[in-house]
Amino acid sequence: MDSVKIGKYIAYKRKQKGMTQQELADILMMTNKAISKWETGGGIPDVSILKDLAKALDVTVDELLDGQDNEEHVIREEKTYQMFHVDKSLYKQFMNNLYYQKRIILMIVLICGSLLITGGYAIYSINKYIGRYMDIIGFIISGLGLILILLPILFKKVKYASFQEFDARYTYDEYGIVYSGVHGESKYFYTDIHQVVLGDSFTILRVGRNLLFIDTQDYTSIKPYMQCTQNHIVESYDKYKWSIMIILSICMTQLGCIEIGYQFILKRLGFEYIFNAFEATVIMMIIIFIALMFMINKVKMNKKYILILMISSISVIGLTFIISDMLSNHKTIYSFSPNLSSQLVMKQNKETGKLQDYHYTFLCFGKKSNEMSANRDLDIETKWITSDCNLVTYYDIDGQQKVYVATYGDRGNGISYYNVVGSMRGNWQTYNRGDNLYEVTVENGTVTVEEDGKETVFSPQEVEQNGTIAITLYKGSKAKYIIVINEGSTLDENYLINKDGHMTIISVENKIPIELFCTTYKEDSQVQANIDSEMREQAVHLVEKMQQIIKDDPTLKSYESTQSIFKVKSNSDDYFEVAKEAYLAEQRLYTDSSFTEEGQIEKITVHAGSIQDFFVGLEVGIEIENKSTGESEKSGLIPDYRIMKAEDGYLVARITYRVPGDVGLASLSTPLEKDVSKDNHYHYTK
Repeated sequence: MDSVKIGKYIAYKRKQKGMTQQELADILMMTNKAISKWETGGGIPDVSILKDLAKALDVTVDELLDGQDNEEHVIREEKTYQMFHVDKSLYKQFMNNLYYQKRIILMIVLICGSLLITGGYAIYSINKYIGRYMDIIGFIISGLGLILILLPILFKKVKYASFQEFDARYTYDEYGIVYSGVHGESKYFYTDIHQVVLGDSFTILRVGRNLLFIDTQDYTSIKPYMQCTQNHIVESYDKYKWSIMIILSICMTQLGCIEIGYQFILKRLGFEYIFNAFEATVIMMIIIFIALMFMINKVKMNKKYILILMISSISVIGLTFIISDMLSNHKTIYSFSPNLSSQLVMKQNKETGKLQDYHYTFLCFGKKSNEMSANRDLDIETKWITSDCNLVTYYDIDGQQKVYVATYGDRGNGISYYNVVGSMRGNWQTYNRGDNLYEVTVENGTVTVEEDGKETVFSPQEVEQNGTIAITLYKGSKAKYIIVINEGSTLDENYLINKDGHMTIISVENKIPIELFCTTYKEDSQVQANIDSEMREQAVHLVEKMQQIIKDDPTLKSYESTQSIFKVKSNSDDYFEVAKEAYLAEQRLYTDSSFTEEGQIEKITVHAGSIQDFFVGLEVGIEIENKSTGESEKSGLIPDYRIMKAEDGYLVARITYRVPGDVGLASLSTPLEKDVSKDNHYHYTK
């Protein structure tokens, strides 16, 4: 007899039975040292215990002495083992059931994650109101919320993807089950099984982290020995029901937080719902969601009735909004920008027509900003010029067209600036050849717009700044054009639009936005040379035109002044006196009863020519006051003039930026300068 072979056979059969050496020793009423001695080949069992040992290991004495199973035992053993193929579909059913059992925890996790996302977005949005770093904090909080929501889904996906199909082989008796799967063969006693999951054609026995998949028919044989909890695989209805319950819970929680936040925080800060009907609608939605959760949880309904219930609820919510909006005394004008980055919110009182801008928006709330008197019977039109600038056209009580420009951004890399028209300084032209032809010149606060050959000059008093990105050009009380600095355009160190920046001009009459590019700040030498050549041609044409006017009418008595060329009645031969009179004459061309202006000419410089024909520049400090609001603004002008002497006065032309005003004149070796900043003679009021 081979003691080593017998020892290995004893060890194999003991492990197959799921017994330890001590358990086998207890059956034979021996010590575990004797068992260990046999299994290592240090000895063989005594003849007196062979029958008891063979019975304990469920073998014959001959098999024990031979150290191997005989053919009859092998056949019998093969017949008692069951085979069961475990594919991914079975594992997926188990994972779905596991998530269903933890549905309350899953619901809490998803609700918390959704609250973190919306809370983070709220903090991110409030950054522009309360200070910096809130956007970063909000982004982090929203990110954590997204991770919290995705974590259960990712965990399920990873577990499912890593699962490998296998063939299970098992046998069982009254004590336990011998199971061979992905982790090899092991004996599991029924007392170790803590949960049974029952499917239609399979059953899962859970032992710690191990999952034992067996045929349901085999489970009926061992069921009497089970003392643990038994759960059935969740039905499709229950899965759909709890999916709907989770969605309703999240929505109800979000709406509840919105309403509580509005009542206790936002209302005190002056915020209102964008639509007045929102508040009643939110409360109705909370009530409906609670009712739906109760009904779905208590009453078993098929998908058809659940769908009908959902459609009915949506209809009730929509009807609530419509009725509430009809009963509200305000009408909301609402519009999203094309890229959804900005939103226009305005409310009009249905009785008085008063129009209120809610410039500051936060989630579904807005805060009052500017107020206008509008005609309630006439439509209000809105037009996005850029993604953060909207042109609102409305009518006053008398039916006169008015405009309001709502802006929501800046072009100063997060830093607002005060003089938008100053930042637009230069010459601008139509960007696309297919558009209406525009040429815009901005210099010293004056804006000249040439549209299809027709030129209009707007003095500083006729320019209104809108926020920090746009201006409105007026003639009298009527708005003519709006010019906006385009997105992507930035300011250089001198607060001028960079050379690659663009602007958009829109006529209030046709409301067609046209993009403009700057011809002043291009670095290309050929472009610069072409521009210089064009500017010189303009200067030559201007001088020839002035000379022809004086030739045709030497006294200028019949000449009607224009905004570009005007006459000055003066017999003085003093450069500085004539320059002062020229500036005051230009100012008299622009009148606006809604503003008062006080100014001081500070410096006069004669660059070229003689008293008969000279080129002069001024530096002027002005202060403009709005009579209706009492607000005042200080600014400065640097106008240049070409002045020619006539028989009974002078003819003056305003020289725009980059046009050479000294063309045809002899330059002075030393310019004539005069500081008149303290001279009251050069002070004026209008």
